[in-house]
Amino acid sequence: KRGGYIFCPSHDLQIDTPLENILAIYEEVTGKKFI
Repeated sequence: KRGGYIFCPSHDLQIDTPLENILAIYEEVTGKKFI
C-alpha cells in the first residue's frame, strides 16, 4: 500500500569512488543539489 521505490547501493561505496559520482547519485535520487 502506497509503496515506492527504495533506493540503496547494492554494496558499500568503494574508497576510490569519486566524490562527484557520490554527489550525482544523491542529487538524482533526491532531486536536490547537494552543494
